[in-house]
Amino acid sequence: MKKIFLIIIVFALTGCKQNYNNSKLNPSPFIFRSLNLLQKKPNGDRDWLLKSPEARYDLPNRIIKAKSPNGIIYSNNKPSYTIKSDIANILNDGKILLMEGNIVFKQLKGQEILITSDIIIWDTSKSVLYIEQRPTASIKDSTLISKRAFFNQISQE
Repeated sequence: MKKIFLIIIVFALTGCKQNYNNSKLNPSPFIFRSLNLLQKKPNGDRDWLLKSPEARYDLPNRIIKAKSPNGIIYSNNKPSYTIKSDIANILNDGKILLMEGNIVFKQLKGQEILITSDIIIWDTSKSVLYIEQRPTASIKDSTLISKRAFFNQISQE
């Protein structure tokens, strides 16, 4: 009888578990109706701007996920390039921007180069954009396809 009673107690105790509130462990992301990030150079000139009609901020992971982002890269405080994609993940407080899906990177002056791709990894701390997954560059009647390319904001190359 003691053995059966002991077995019932063991089953009852192992069947019980503490229920944690998942919302405290994984809080809901902050949702913004619009996002407007402007990065300036140390001298106060504009470096780049990124806008999005909707963004979510994942606080524990410090990631911003933006929908339909549009960006501008500045040179001498004037717009030089535009960039847009389906989504962007902004990591480490804006040091890395991962842009994905239907990317269009366009030069506004000069040769008016148009680059399309599926992924851009933008290291804003180094002012370099790594253009991945078969970027295609179009200049007037010419087209160039590569495995990957990169763009240096400082040298504009």
